[in-house]
Amino acid sequence: MQFFPEGGNLVQGIQSKVAFKIVDRSGKGVDFRGSVVSKSNDTVVTFQPLKFGIGNFVFTPEGGDSYRAIVKLPDTTITRELPAPLGQGYVLKVNSTGSQLHLSVTTNIKSADVVYLFVHTRQISKVAERGTFLNGVVEFTIDKSKLEEGVSHITVFDRNSLPVCERLYFKQPSHRLILQPTIDAQEITSRKKVRLTLHSIDESKKSTPADMSVSVYRVDSLGSVEGEAIDNYLWLTSDLRGTVESPGYYFSQQNPEVDEATDNLMLTHGWRRFTWQSVLRRGKPSYSFVPEYKGHIIYARVTEIKSASPAADVMTYLSVPGSRLQFYNSRSDSTGLVRFYTKDFYGPNEIVLQTDAIDSGYKIELMDPFSDRASPFDRPPFELSENMKGIISDYNLSMQVQNGFVGEKLKQFDAPLVDSNAFFGNPDIQYLLDNYTRYSTMEEVLREYVYEVLVRRQKENFHLIVADVDNQIFLDGPLTLINGIPVFDPNKVIKYDPLKVKKIDIVKRKYFYGPSIFNGILNFVTFQADPSILSDLKPVVMEYEGLQYKREFYSPAYETQDEISSRLPDFRNVLYWSPDVHTDAQGKTEIIFFSSDLKGKYIAVLQGMNTDGRVGEGSVLFEVK
Repeated sequence: MQFFPEGGNLVQGIQSKVAFKIVDRSGKGVDFRGSVVSKSNDTVVTFQPLKFGIGNFVFTPEGGDSYRAIVKLPDTTITRELPAPLGQGYVLKVNSTGSQLHLSVTTNIKSADVVYLFVHTRQISKVAERGTFLNGVVEFTIDKSKLEEGVSHITVFDRNSLPVCERLYFKQPSHRLILQPTIDAQEITSRKKVRLTLHSIDESKKSTPADMSVSVYRVDSLGSVEGEAIDNYLWLTSDLRGTVESPGYYFSQQNPEVDEATDNLMLTHGWRRFTWQSVLRRGKPSYSFVPEYKGHIIYARVTEIKSASPAADVMTYLSVPGSRLQFYNSRSDSTGLVRFYTKDFYGPNEIVLQTDAIDSGYKIELMDPFSDRASPFDRPPFELSENMKGIISDYNLSMQVQNGFVGEKLKQFDAPLVDSNAFFGNPDIQYLLDNYTRYSTMEEVLREYVYEVLVRRQKENFHLIVADVDNQIFLDGPLTLINGIPVFDPNKVIKYDPLKVKKIDIVKRKYFYGPSIFNGILNFVTFQADPSILSDLKPVVMEYEGLQYKREFYSPAYETQDEISSRLPDFRNVLYWSPDVHTDAQGKTEIIFFSSDLKGKYIAVLQGMNTDGRVGEGSVLFEVK
């Protein structure tokens, strides 16, 4: 049981609307009768929910009094204290009439003279006005045409630019995408071809191309086919917190009851998208995790081995050995944190982490990519009905049959289109060692015909220097890699067996890569993977799972009589699924799939969007007999 005063707080002596929400342990709203009583047990107001356990009542809290709500359920009575009213404050009231939105701000603060009204929809400013109090009240009128469709945030600030009231308002969307699926037969037999025709139009019945997802699945076992639809999410639930029960109801029709239920939802599930105090301070926000919109980000931390304290300003490297050269670098911040911004990093891999020093006094550790914090929200206890036990058992059997007979076909993936070049692109020059005389030492190979690389020796230590495109030598050594793994000790390169090396790639110029500047690049590529490269490097080597490959949805075809008569069982309960279905310029397309051996009722669900931002969904039922 929760209570939500409109605008934020109850204030003594000022009439307020109070929304409430009461749900059972599974999160579903319940019906009840309730009353608010004062400290002296006088009934102030009675109330009951309008829809889904949500409703509102209006009352005026008096100074020096306290209030509690008494709710009577069929099997029990619950008592809760109402939020304590403030001695002084502001109260916001919002009323919708026709094409206008009327707002009033009331206060009992004698020194209050002005307030500021700010309204935004999805963080786009729509209204900004200033109002002056007259007898403790400020009135605002907003033309609804100024507001975007969906959820708008209404905030009131005092003269010191401090937020004092906030609530949400919902404007029903009028621009809709209508998806019309039709099927060639309402009743079909098993292993038959099904032709699903899709037509996408806007609210004016004009054809429009759209992008959509399509799913066809069995519904016999489901108590309801309602799910989280794209229009419900984009217009409504993405701006609200908590679980919204039956969000499709608020789009079902436009009448006074739906409008009131929607406003009750705004009062109870409304929340602040951002903290106004942080915005007004104009400070830069800090984020523990940034969006991975270009690729997966791998986090690690560098510490000093002796003191175990964070090591700042240390250059670190991450390599992914393999046929495709993947190499990343990052410099640690003041807390020792490093971030490697990977690109096209897919599937299970072995990664190599190291710092740039030969005898490093630093320790680098990979950070767990998974959150270590539990959700603060309590989940309802798990309950399994007798009917669901049988359904889950059937689904379990179907899954085992599919895994047993067509398991390999269920594990097929689409290979992503990735750039197979090294991070430095095409090398300036490349030596294929089989085209030259094979020498027994790497020193001979480099001295005899790799003239871009100069080998210098001081006693027992070697140094490698690269000459640039103008044949001017760099004073410092290049970035030297063996299969993409940095090797900072030239002696290890000189001692490496040249018979294992397939080619040498050379970049004969300064190369700027992230926070590093390399005086040329040498990359030795071997015929086969060689774990001995990692000896004496003191790296951190571990298995790491990159981005998952896109799975190819398995859908068999029954075109011939032999395929129809096949003894291999087909226990699919999902007949078709695709996230990439597109209608043409006339708003039409066609999908073909085949029914399985499972009899029952099926539904095809479409959800999509067009280029104008219109969203919509559609569905059609059929039966397999």
